Amino acid sequence: MPQAIWLNKDNEVSLRTFDEKWKPGKGEVLVKVEYSGVNPADIKHGYLGFHENIAGYDFAGVILELGEGMDKKFKVGDTVCGLGAPMLNKPPQYGAHQQYHVARNFVHKVPPNVKLEIAATMPVVVETAADGLINQLGLKLGSKEQNPILIWGGAGSVGSAAIQLAKAAGCYPIITTASPKNHATLLSLGADKCFDYRATDIEQQISAAMNGKKFPYVFDCVVAKGNENTLSSTKICENLSTADAKCAAALPIVESEKEWPRVFACRSADIDFILPNGHRLVHKANLPWQEKMDEAFTWAIEHYGNGFVMPNVKVVKGGQESLQALRISAAGSASLEKFAIQHPL
Repeated sequence: MPQAIWLNKDNEVSLRTFDEKWKPGKGEVLVKVEYSGVNPADIKHGYLGFHENIAGYDFAGVILELGEGMDKKFKVGDTVCGLGAPMLNKPPQYGAHQQYHVARNFVHKVPPNVKLEIAATMPVVVETAADGLINQLGLKLGSKEQNPILIWGGAGSVGSAAIQLAKAAGCYPIITTASPKNHATLLSLGADKCFDYRATDIEQQISAAMNGKKFPYVFDCVVAKGNENTLSSTKICENLSTADAKCAAALPIVESEKEWPRVFACRSADIDFILPNGHRLVHKANLPWQEKMDEAFTWAIEHYGNGFVMPNVKVVKGGQESLQALRISAAGSASLEKFAIQHPL
């Protein structure tokens, strides 16, 4: 019987069997999932109340059935990928970590040259990076303007996608941070200079590389907290940016005088929930923004191998290995590595 990955109220993942036959509704398609992509949010969103459901957002597979109105976009047998929007009390058919998934938000055809395990890892990270660079920072793909940008945390999946989209947007120089072991890969993706984020004088190193010039664009993909010996990534980014710099962050930043809008992978759904620190996060759906993000995703998947890649995708098989992949991703231990779960579990 089909198995799925379940996230319980204690934010623990396990395998659960479902024998229901999902049916796509209006504006939906039923997909036989070949691979589902693993993201930290698969578990971390549980701490925001998005639990007691089948986990997962990213998927890639083959359309089995069309819901009302979808015959104008797709046909049965189409190979597609996409993501599902976060939602409280999510019905089980909308979780991606299962063999059969009802897709209703973002669905895109996969070009023949892109492997399904690759396509399954792209939607969340590319759309998140696009929201940061295009919607929050106002950059445009294909631009010839050489805008300096600081991307803090380039070895993360969002960071590596952001480097490539920034290059496509004409940014120069693209400065990023990561462990030294990942510098060569990030340089090959389009970064111009890489710095070890653990260096105690990293702020001085970056400033020297910029000849003292400050950044008009900053994307903090990590939002790392500081301690008695080091500043937070947010503070370092602020010190290196101009007073009127456009900034974006992967996580909410509330302890700063500078405006740090938080990026999302999905702008087609309303967001309204309380964070663990008591801060209420409210964002209304913005369909024009979602359209820009989708256009960036279309560019990325159509230029796969010639302008955009997903480095180090690892396929995992079987229930227990898949559960462990979710735990590793949520713990932040997957440095420049992305997991794709092969189905059936």
